[in-house]
Amino acid sequence: MAWISLDELLEQIVLAVYARWHEPELAGLQPELDQARRDLAHTLTTLAEDAVPVGEDAILAFLDRLAAWPEVVACAPEAFGQVATLREALLRRRQGGRPVRGTVVKATDLSPARRQDLVALLEEGQPAVLAIRRRHYPRDPGQWAILLEEVLDRLYFDWDQLPLAIRQELLDRLAALAPAVDAGHSLPADQILALLTWLEAQPAVVAIAAPAFLAHKLAQAPKTIRHPGQRLVTVGSRLATMITQPPSVDAQLHAAAIDRMEAAPAEPFPAELMEAAPAEGQEAPGQEVRLHTDVQFPRQVQAGAEVPLVVRLTLEQVASSLVAGQLSVTFDQLSKPEYVEVVLVAPGFKERTQSWSRTMAVYSDRDSQPAIFLLQAGDELGPRRLTLDFYHKDRYLGSAPFQVEITATPTQMDGGVELDGRPLLARFLTQPPPPADLELRIVKGSRENVLNFVLHSARAGVGYHWRPVGQVELTAANPAQYLEHIFEQMSSLAARPVERLSEADAAVAQGDIINVGQRLFQELFPPELKAEYWRKIRPLRRDEANPQGLIRTLLITSDEPWIPWEMVKPYELDPDTGEERSDGFLAETFQVSRWLAGRGPADAVQVRRAAVVVPRSDLAYTAQEEQYFRQLAENGRVDVPEPLHRVQEFLQLAQEGSAELIHFAAHGRFEADNADLSPLSFEDGALTPEALSGQRVRGLVRTRPLVFLNACHTARLAFTLTGLGGWAEKLVDQVGVSAFVGTLWEVNDLLAAEFAIRFYEELRAGATLGQAFHRARLHIRDRQPANPTWLAYVLYGDPNSTVRFGRDGESRPEGGPSELSPADVGLDLEQVRASLRQSLAASLQAYIEQNLPQLIDAALARVLDDSSTLE
Repeated sequence: MAWISLDELLEQIVLAVYARWHEPELAGLQPELDQARRDLAHTLTTLAEDAVPVGEDAILAFLDRLAAWPEVVACAPEAFGQVATLREALLRRRQGGRPVRGTVVKATDLSPARRQDLVALLEEGQPAVLAIRRRHYPRDPGQWAILLEEVLDRLYFDWDQLPLAIRQELLDRLAALAPAVDAGHSLPADQILALLTWLEAQPAVVAIAAPAFLAHKLAQAPKTIRHPGQRLVTVGSRLATMITQPPSVDAQLHAAAIDRMEAAPAEPFPAELMEAAPAEGQEAPGQEVRLHTDVQFPRQVQAGAEVPLVVRLTLEQVASSLVAGQLSVTFDQLSKPEYVEVVLVAPGFKERTQSWSRTMAVYSDRDSQPAIFLLQAGDELGPRRLTLDFYHKDRYLGSAPFQVEITATPTQMDGGVELDGRPLLARFLTQPPPPADLELRIVKGSRENVLNFVLHSARAGVGYHWRPVGQVELTAANPAQYLEHIFEQMSSLAARPVERLSEADAAVAQGDIINVGQRLFQELFPPELKAEYWRKIRPLRRDEANPQGLIRTLLITSDEPWIPWEMVKPYELDPDTGEERSDGFLAETFQVSRWLAGRGPADAVQVRRAAVVVPRSDLAYTAQEEQYFRQLAENGRVDVPEPLHRVQEFLQLAQEGSAELIHFAAHGRFEADNADLSPLSFEDGALTPEALSGQRVRGLVRTRPLVFLNACHTARLAFTLTGLGGWAEKLVDQVGVSAFVGTLWEVNDLLAAEFAIRFYEELRAGATLGQAFHRARLHIRDRQPANPTWLAYVLYGDPNSTVRFGRDGESRPEGGPSELSPADVGLDLEQVRASLRQSLAASLQAYIEQNLPQLIDAALARVLDDSSTLE
């Protein structure tokens, strides 16, 4: 019998895997399969023309890699069964031996043209589409009609999963086809084929309808093919109905939702937009429209009942809406809609389509399309917290939480209870920065100590689209008290002198820090999230060992205010085998940033004026931070007035909004009983978060500065009687600063100064917020890994946002490097020490000269007192 060549076997197996690309068994393996594809493609690309054995070995290694996954082998079991025999045949041929009995070994074709084809196959961006398009339609056009009916049936069932543009295009094509459906239910065969050919080229269609295509299209071309031309094909009444009566573009799936929408009066075109309307044939970019959130859901739901949750953005506020939110939408072109993704987290409910996100078109002249979730209540009775997140261009806009109750006998069918009294405030950006590579969304459950985890990535190849990954119930009744011991332990370690720590003490300290991080991973990550971390997140991380990885930035958007996620250190020990798996702290292996759910982060900060708050204190190294900003002012790029020392000076700054960067270097203290009373120390008193409200913060609200509180405990949060407390909650959620940097526990004074200076230097050199923060963190980690100061810092902000210094908007200083090395921006410690010695010596000399008489009198008095005592 004839044997296929190795390159042909490779192509056969790859296409078989591609054909099942979207099936659940393979969906979770896509990152590993993508990495294997990239590795082989790279080898074939760099292969010398005469190095066929090297290419054959690379292909065999790739097939062995695939064979390690039973799910992949199941895609082409017969083909995988041929690998071992072909491997033996190739080995015999290389050694000059006789071939395997009954086989004819075909030479592997690795010519330049063939390698180019194989590389294109391996690097295919839409695997499932390619697999279907490589197959062949049957000879009988009647089979085409059957296939079209099955494809449309699948698409109509998951209609809301299709992108709006695909829905509209399909409806247009069906409308053009509908007149051809005559009384006898016949269609021209070439039109059926044209529609099927268009459908199979759409990735979103293939993701839903691939099984139908694979069931009817043939792996081998039929022996005879005759062009169908205008030949009429009889179609069934069901297909005829599908063509002539397709769903609407916004697909109302529930009668109650349809009735409510049809009852709503038509909204007029806003007068302000009518006045600004462009001339015919022209567009008017930059028009801003204020929209309101309309969320409809009953307050009580019967256990087991299915109820629609309907979400819209409307021109006028709807009185019955659960959430009184507002979004400011800027339309580049008034005639074209913008698209908003609505993501739902609803513990205790099932969703009929098992999809927790919807995309709706938002218009400038009328209410948006509705996003409809069909929720079935579970059997467990009691209150449930539901959270709606809004995204535009993969960028977080804000959240809208509300509470409903699952009950056996509902008595209140009016709207649920809004949990957040503040309105949702958000703004669309025409050109936002790219989203984080991976977002971990943490949503509170019906109780404060229950957390739900969701993973999402907008990056192709990562494979998460708002995937729930478990729930954890914190054992402590008060999570803040549970973490208090950890923070006290870290503060104690951070207070140790950096330069005087022995190797033995450093080893013990590092062990304590590692133990806390591993314990946090074990106790706080649910099993599903742990499994995803080891199976996909860690292998996809981009670092020196894996420069082709897809995940570098990690954004944690959370409802909870207590947990030091940056300090989580993944670790796993198999109790049966003793096998260990360990990884670094999240803060050192990823560019980690946080955001508090509520409103979206800023995309950029333009720093023209910086304010430095440095009250005189016993913190010796704050002088370095003050000196850094003096130098920043001397180069003329940023205005830096004299440092602020008093509470009233800071309050005036907050009210006027005269700075885009506020840096605070001083003492702070955390009040566990009431975080809103956690003070920052000034020369004339203390400032608490609760003092910043009303007109006092109007300037901060307007300028949205970057705020860096380089003081101990400033990022600590807790619950107060009125909700979340603490500086981060006040500045991020209520005031809406662009970014916030704080500390979770006491920090070492020297390392704190080094961190701040390195952070700002990285930003000035053009690094993103996440890059600058991560590099500064690793810088002080390398200075003293046994001191947990490097883990204390927390960044609230978009990791891909930018901070530009100067009135001209340039982020990089003149002559500054595009990529920084430690030598470029690292703090010269000897220079720091020399400068500090000089500064301290001058201060000490001035103090002695001013107070020498009093010191002498005090010393003499003490001597006389001691003499009297001796007598």
